[in-house]
Amino acid sequence: MQKVSLKINGRQYQFVVAPDKVLLDLLREDMRLTGTKQSCDRKAQCGACTVIVNKKAVRSCVTRVVNLEGADVITIEGLGTPDNPHLIQEAFVLSGAIQCGFCTPGMIMATKTLLDQNLNPDDEDIKKALAKNLCRCTGYKKIFDAVKLSAKFIRGELTPAQVRPDPNGPKLGVSHPRPSSMIKACGVAQFGADIYPEGALELAVVRSTEEHAKIISIDTSAAEKMPGVIGTMTAKDIKGTNRLRFIFNDQPILCDTKVRTLGDPIAIVAAETQKQARAAADAVKVVYEKLPVLKTVQEAMARDDIRVHDEFPNLVYQQPQIRGDAAKAFKEAAAVVECDFSTQMNHQAPLEPETTVAWLEGEEDPILVVSGRSIMIHTHMSALQEGLGYENMRYEEPFSGGQFGIKASITTEGISGAAAL
Repeated sequence: MQKVSLKINGRQYQFVVAPDKVLLDLLREDMRLTGTKQSCDRKAQCGACTVIVNKKAVRSCVTRVVNLEGADVITIEGLGTPDNPHLIQEAFVLSGAIQCGFCTPGMIMATKTLLDQNLNPDDEDIKKALAKNLCRCTGYKKIFDAVKLSAKFIRGELTPAQVRPDPNGPKLGVSHPRPSSMIKACGVAQFGADIYPEGALELAVVRSTEEHAKIISIDTSAAEKMPGVIGTMTAKDIKGTNRLRFIFNDQPILCDTKVRTLGDPIAIVAAETQKQARAAADAVKVVYEKLPVLKTVQEAMARDDIRVHDEFPNLVYQQPQIRGDAAKAFKEAAAVVECDFSTQMNHQAPLEPETTVAWLEGEEDPILVVSGRSIMIHTHMSALQEGLGYENMRYEEPFSGGQFGIKASITTEGISGAAAL
């Protein structure tokens, strides 16, 4: 452990930290400055965690605190508040540069660093300054507009009042800011991972290292003895159906008899910290018996004797699209070209990782706070898989960091809900 002194948002602090502690964890976990976001699995690839250190934009997810002795750190919370926003925050709101808002704090901090050095940036300057900050929603045009408007505000050429639409004026035909824009611009809008209930445990999931295999045994004994571990959980501990449903009841919350893909969830570890939970999850031993792997759609359709899901055929669903008379069109065509067409599967890839916070109200009524969508469908599915009545579950949705359709399916809710029960 090492003592470190640094300034954060104008106040002096002293911390005693481990050598591997990063600034992102210090800000979020120790100081609850949750405007700084984590997205990219701590690889400095997305920019959501950008803060200013000694007047430079840095990625806090890879910045070790022990290297910051005497540093001056500014986070989005130190820039301005909804009641007293910085001119850059005003510009992002008034330019319509904020949609889901998950990337916005990092974008604003990168913009602040740019404009502190250059109050007349051109498009290339802006592109270079924001090159490490990803946005999944906007297409960047409105963000570029916001940077340019910020510069005009700071140069004194315009004021926010001159740009802001008249609140008493017409509502139709006028571009009004999104109601949630300012709290997103100031980093105080709460997304799923920003919610820290008092005394909450952290979960880590043991995931499959095989693509297709029977589960012979799961040994959690070593994990249960590790520091900070409160308990472990496997499929046998789930009270309900242990099946997630979107179209069919085919996805286990925790795999019981076999795994069907790399990363399938097998067990849960609950511990006092995420680091302890992750270390214990790595200590869980799973013995597999490998099964044949079907890597393509064509292989799966040709081998119904090898089923991905034992209770369903590999061709589980089809939806023919018929338009016109194909036979007639072929007969009358001057030429007919035959070819097989396929397309890759794309993940929608919102910046916000999937997150669920779960706790019990009373003895057995779970409350799930989920960064998802489709609240009524998910409540129904979660109740079934946990063995509860629909009326016994409350499902809440905070701000969602993008979704693009992927959060219509249910994922972390099952794991967190099962652990809470």
